[in-house]
Amino acid sequence: MSEFNGILDGRDYFEIPHFIKASEIASLREQIRLLNQNNQFRSARIGSLKLLEKEVRSDEIFWIDESTLTSSGILQDYFYKLEALKSFLNQKYFLGLNSHESHFSIYQVGAFYQRHLDASSATSTRQVSLICYLNDQWQVSHGGQLRIYHDNQFTDIEPVAGKLVGFLSREVEHEVLPAYSERMSLTSWFLNRR
Repeated sequence: MSEFNGILDGRDYFEIPHFIKASEIASLREQIRLLNQNNQFRSARIGSLKLLEKEVRSDEIFWIDESTLTSSGILQDYFYKLEALKSFLNQKYFLGLNSHESHFSIYQVGAFYQRHLDASSATSTRQVSLICYLNDQWQVSHGGQLRIYHDNQFTDIEPVAGKLVGFLSREVEHEVLPAYSERMSLTSWFLNRR
């Protein structure tokens, strides 16, 4: 648990630079490539109505279900680490987190996601957003940074492989800047379903 000390202390987001190892990154990236080769990814949609709005969001996603999880030891190990983080956040901040949902994301060259909240509706159970980056040898010129807004200022976070970024889903506006090289990630949300 000591690896999580300081998370969200005085900030509206956190970064864990080496949340997963290089071998895990490579395995997850290969899993994404295979799913993509088999046409399993779909254009991402927005809101509770699941609208396709390409001028707002142009990434492609694959929702991780139980069969995907049980067939991947690497994903099981990853979610085990997320469970430890969830327990820590519950103990420290009393968030009542009790489940999660996740998907793989691919941002092809030129793809982006405009400024938004991950939980804008009153009925959303999303409490904490988490993004784990899977981009090998990422450079600043590749774009695709996560921009987190704080009032009239912002912080840009490089999508470097193995890094986990988290923030409160209802409070932190953010966007994904246009990618100039293929960008892969594993996005999750901790939920408080009642």
